Amino acid sequence: MLLADRAELERIRGGRISLILQEPGVALHPTLRIGRQIEEVLRAHDSLDAASRRKKAQDALSSVFSSDAERIYSSFPHQLTGGQRQLAVIAQAIAFYPSLLVADELTA
Repeated sequence: MLLADRAELERIRGGRISLILQEPGVALHPTLRIGRQIEEVLRAHDSLDAASRRKKAQDALSSVFSSDAERIYSSFPHQLTGGQRQLAVIAQAIAFYPSLLVADELTA
């Protein structure tokens, strides 16, 4: 991996390795709905069609939210609690089922 070119690194990031940032306020764009943000990550790392991206984003949210996943999908970050924003960032990180998940603060 140290000798990988830019294209190879882009394929690895997000697809095989994902990052959960400690501060969801830094990781989430304030003017985009949560579902769209997860879909944008999926778009950047895969060639899924729009319906497949939406389904995969909804599945990722459903895996971390026992209820309210559809509401979270349609919400802006400021409409969520801090804990919900953190779970949304986790959903974004696991949307590809990465081999390695890096958390910059394990206890957050």
